[in-house]
Amino acid sequence: AVGKSVFKTLAEPITNADDSYRRAEDDGIISAGTVVPIYIFANKAKRTFQIVDQAEGMNLDDMDHAFREYGKETSGASQGKRVRGLFGQGITDVLLFHQKGHVKSFKDDHVYECQFRIKENGEKVANSREVFPHATAKDSLRETLKIPANGTMISCELDPNVPWPQKLKERLERFYMLRLINSDPNREVHLLTKQGSTVTDEILHYEFPLGSAIGNWSEELQFEEHSPVKVEINLKKAAESLDTEENGF
Repeated sequence: AVGKSVFKTLAEPITNADDSYRRAEDDGIISAGTVVPIYIFANKAKRTFQIVDQAEGMNLDDMDHAFREYGKETSGASQGKRVRGLFGQGITDVLLFHQKGHVKSFKDDHVYECQFRIKENGEKVANSREVFPHATAKDSLRETLKIPANGTMISCELDPNVPWPQKLKERLERFYMLRLINSDPNREVHLLTKQGSTVTDEILHYEFPLGSAIGNWSEELQFEEHSPVKVEINLKKAAESLDTEENGF
């Protein structure tokens, strides 16, 4: 269900990048209130996407924790981190569903990568290793990926049965799973679209519709051994007619 939707596919690594920034803020690595970027590289000719952040980065231990044991809780929610994901499993599912699933990460001046595939017997495999490129190659890679210090790139080639999306920027801006990130003043989400030799850089932005409050509800829900999840619902009546493409709550 996630893999067959390009927008849900992209929402997983974008949300992971946002979560990584949140953990970095909680740990004092990034100052609260700092505006930080998330880059989405889209190449229609090659049918590839790359999502890049400049947050924590991952070493081999981090990758083993995140990817080696399928189904393990990895998002940080159980430790009380301010993350949107509960298990951190979605990104693994996405990279296994599509082709050439790949994670490359810089941490403490080292480069690590993990590649994903499903064997003929159905076994899910995530192979991670440290990469030792020449210094100039590493510098060139940093410049290409826009990762000056620590950070992570997640990439894949769309499954052949998944069509390339129309109106990519507009639909990514409005996509319900990304509205909170696209409207966050401390996030700058770039969509870099390559057509031929030209790369277009556009910033995604979303503004929630205005309206008058007509009801609200809040509750803390306990899920297994995890920290309680606070749910708050505010219901508003829109001040004017909503766009017919404003799908979802």
